[in-house]
Amino acid sequence: MKQGIIFGILITTLSFLMIGYVKDNLINDLVKPEVVLVQDGEEIYSSPFLRKGQQVLWYVNENGKKFVLKDEEIIQYYNLDIKLKDLTNLEKIDMNKVYEVSGNDMEINMIINKDGYVEVIEANCPRKKDVKMGKIYDSSKFITCIPHKLMIKIKGVKGSDEVDA
Repeated sequence: MKQGIIFGILITTLSFLMIGYVKDNLINDLVKPEVVLVQDGEEIYSSPFLRKGQQVLWYVNENGKKFVLKDEEIIQYYNLDIKLKDLTNLEKIDMNKVYEVSGNDMEINMIINKDGYVEVIEANCPRKKDVKMGKIYDSSKFITCIPHKLMIKIKGVKGSDEVDA
């Protein structure tokens, strides 16, 4: 009788451990987290959310033509004489060259998706509130640039203060 109770407790404990493992590992692998850029209520770009590594994104609006450049595309489009690793070092970017290519009426937000967070590192909006908002790590927060009508959010990474429905 004692052996049956001990065996039952052991099986129940192992079942709970397996359920936790499946929930934490397999289900999270099925839901691929993304960094999403939204403008005027419409998703205009999404990219995998990087827990390791780095990706630099530039949201650009050149006279109504809106697009997102990433990594090497930024260097090629603006013909910048820098290395990929220098895209986050604003001192190494010749912004005069960027404005020559695009014109001074351009809207730009420089976004970094790196090691489990997303952050706007530079923008040419007047008050730079999006830059001051800092890093976001999950879907409980987002970054907005009101002058550029842009919102940056993370989908698929639940925040610690979110309700699990």
